[in-house]
Amino acid sequence: MLNPEELKELVKTPAFLAEMEDIFFKAMNTGYANNSQKETFADIGKMVDFTDGSWSVIDGYLVTPLGPRSGGLMAMSYEGIPVWLLQYAGQYEEEAIPCLKAALIAAYSEKKFFGGRGPEQFTLDGLVYQNEVDRAYRQDFKKSNFFKGYESIRTAIGVPQRCLGWHSYQGMMMI
Repeated sequence: MLNPEELKELVKTPAFLAEMEDIFFKAMNTGYANNSQKETFADIGKMVDFTDGSWSVIDGYLVTPLGPRSGGLMAMSYEGIPVWLLQYAGQYEEEAIPCLKAALIAAYSEKKFFGGRGPEQFTLDGLVYQNEVDRAYRQDFKKSNFFKGYESIRTAIGVPQRCLGWHSYQGMMMI
């Protein structure tokens, strides 16, 4: 097992960062967007755990029966030490969820990092997903020291547009 000083040096290597990026996409492709088996906790949320060798990823989110609001946290650790974090909060109407999941899968299956969420734009069944990654922050997973953005789903152009949901998100390398 590495001590924290050894890990600080290891995370600077291209091989470690490439492996971490690969684990991120593997975990996300088996998580929420792909309807993976989830463990319910405290009757208020779901958690998806992913483990691969020294890596552990948790993808947990909270929902409420009182409305469309939700929030979540995705964290990656290496040998039990947290190395990467993503947080999000907002709300989505039920009719937007298939579009949200499809947008996330589109980015994850292509191994494209857009702040840990879906692509910049995605359309499904008359709904438009948009992801605005704050350009002031890095967008490359391997250099994701800090990142933040805003995603939303609206009805398509040409009909009265209506926002069906949004999440603001932020994340960072923990090292």
